[in-house]
Amino acid sequence: MGVNMKILSYIFLFAFFTVSYQVGSQMLSESDTIIFFGDSITQLGERPDGFITLIRDTLVTKLGVNAPRIINAGISGNKVTDLQGRLVRDVIQKKPTIVVIYIGINDV
Repeated sequence: MGVNMKILSYIFLFAFFTVSYQVGSQMLSESDTIIFFGDSITQLGERPDGFITLIRDTLVTKLGVNAPRIINAGISGNKVTDLQGRLVRDVIQKKPTIVVIYIGINDV
């Protein structure tokens, strides 16, 4: 497994366990919003085999129509300063319950 795949695996596991904890505690519902905020890694997370898709599918399986809304706010090529510039519009104004942030690959 390459370095990038290891990093993606850790991101997925962190996000999955964070969301799973909330589901296990029955704290999430259809009135909640989870935002994935980041760069191309986040943007691609919504592909059929992506980590956001897997989390969404798991939540729908466990909660059905009560699953929270999932928003993918990943934009390819973004750096930390780009996220800072769109934080209010893409995150704060949506009043999320959970925000998963993945950024930094483009800042190197």
